[in-house]
Amino acid sequence: MEQTAQQEPPVFDLESKEFRVSVRNQLETDGYICLKQGIGRQIAETVANDVWTYLEPVGVFRDRTASWPIGRPQRGPLSRAIRDYEEGLLPLFTGNFEQSMGELIDPSLRVGQEQVLYMTFPNSDHDPKRWRVPWAGWHNDFTGDGTGRTRAYLGFVLLNDVERGGGNLVLLTGSHRLEEVIAPQHASAIMKQLSRKSTVLERLWDRKEGAPGALVGERCKVDGVELRILEMTGNAGDLFLLNGSLLHAPTANERPDARIAAKCFLYFRK
Repeated sequence: MEQTAQQEPPVFDLESKEFRVSVRNQLETDGYICLKQGIGRQIAETVANDVWTYLEPVGVFRDRTASWPIGRPQRGPLSRAIRDYEEGLLPLFTGNFEQSMGELIDPSLRVGQEQVLYMTFPNSDHDPKRWRVPWAGWHNDFTGDGTGRTRAYLGFVLLNDVERGGGNLVLLTGSHRLEEVIAPQHASAIMKQLSRKSTVLERLWDRKEGAPGALVGERCKVDGVELRILEMTGNAGDLFLLNGSLLHAPTANERPDARIAAKCFLYFRK
């Protein structure tokens, strides 16, 4: 099985009506879109530099890999620092960001108060050739209420460049449209039901040792909905918008550099 080439993300151009329409259409169909330089490299790199400075008091330094928690869990002061780093994310999610996202998705949206920093350090024996799509950790952040109505969108900003083979997240595009996902139930039940409907998904979520798994780019169709496994990769400043019901999963870091990203919730007003 060969990986399918990922589609080149559109250049962020809020002034273009065609761009806004294409964003809405892809969000409705695929449940995600990557907006190339939607935040901008300079802003993203400024925030990333501040993150490293912020972590120095807890003994983690950008240019000293020996200070990174490689091969051991993130806990204690480092874990608390990453969890508590919120104010530094404000340059990413400004009033202009709120207005832009409202124009792209729906004017009734507002930016949620929760903003989260994600930082993943390399595995102790990181090897990009070993990286594979994970079977574990698949979930959605906001399950539906049975009406098919989206409760929220998620905005992810890459704060450094992320190459293929070790991306921040893997996504199952289109999954937000499935009845199994819209219905309020645990992710394990969703995976069990969907595995019965597709050999690709059966391989994806096969937890047996030595199972072939699935590859980025693989496609399948479930109940008339086309699904695709996608890896979240790109450059610092790229912005990903995700439907909150979209199935996605975190991945191990098989690259030598720490991965840094930020997330913001975009809620519907009720």
